[in-house]
Amino acid sequence: MAMFHAGVSGQQEMSDQQRAEAEAAGVAAQQQAENLEHAQLRAQLEEATLPLMLDAMWAANVLDIENTLRHVCKKVRHNRLYVSCWGMQMD
Repeated sequence: MAMFHAGVSGQQEMSDQQRAEAEAAGVAAQQQAENLEHAQLRAQLEEATLPLMLDAMWAANVLDIENTLRHVCKKVRHNRLYVSCWGMQMD
């Protein structure tokens, strides 16, 4: 009879272990699905924000170019005025 109880106990332990493994596999699958969903959401957000970031970067470059040209033109005008005040000829 003790042998019968040992067999039943062994089967019960095996089914408990199998249930635990199945539960762990389910949790892992759920985490993997959540990670995939998170990655897809992140990709969508990056795709949506990319044009905005490019527009902002372009606007910053335009401002930089405009400021550089303004500075250069101011220097050229100043140099022309300086040359004409002193009666020098420009090439």
